[in-house]
Amino acid sequence: MAGRGVAKGKRGERDVIAMLTVVQQTRYQAAGWTFAEKEGRRIARPPARVVAPDNALGEIRRNLEQSRGGGADVIGLPGFSIEIKNHSQLNLTAWWRQTLRQAQPGELPVLIYKAGRGVWRVKTLGSVGCIDACTVDIEFDTFLKFFADVMDKRLAAFAITKKRRTKT
Repeated sequence: MAGRGVAKGKRGERDVIAMLTVVQQTRYQAAGWTFAEKEGRRIARPPARVVAPDNALGEIRRNLEQSRGGGADVIGLPGFSIEIKNHSQLNLTAWWRQTLRQAQPGELPVLIYKAGRGVWRVKTLGSVGCIDACTVDIEFDTFLKFFADVMDKRLAAFAITKKRRTKT
């Protein structure tokens, strides 16, 4: 029985990562980045006018060391600490505590969860009518829009035009 739960969790992680990757690659392409295959991985390359390293915003993938060394379920997204739960019963209080515990300073704790045959939802920190960050529970599609906006802002930060050398 425990094996089924682990498989369901891994499947959930893969499903969520696939959806985040689609958003990430769409935003890269909208900003003029291209992709190249390198050692079996898809590497994002910036346009000529942008000064940024390849895959500057990270490659989204499962944290294969999480059971041994701890940490978030998803790595490769600077500024985010993402925990994914795909269980038959909700245990939000414990899951949220784990998410907060695993987030490093400066990272936004994000719990993406689903119970049974339900839909994916997201619990994170936000500021909806409160002075400081408060806990918000939103639909996964809403989180994907937020994630796309964050990607756009990060890509815009890299959009530094290379200076042309002038003869003096």
